[in-house]
Amino acid sequence: MHIIKTIQGDLIEAFINNEVRHMAHGVNCFGVMGAGIARTVQKEIPDAFRAYQAVCDSDQSDGK
Repeated sequence: MHIIKTIQGDLIEAFINNEVRHMAHGVNCFGVMGAGIARTVQKEIPDAFRAYQAVCDSDQSDGK
């Protein structure tokens, strides 16, 4: 069983199309996804962005 799967191509598209089951992306604790892959995640996976913002706005985050 492989824990990590290496693929070539668009990671976001692969996640949306269920070609990969999990995707991890490191973020800050300020609730902003303004550039790079973070911006693409915000645009293409809005539920992930909303969940991220909710944590940043809650007592679960040390960012504010």
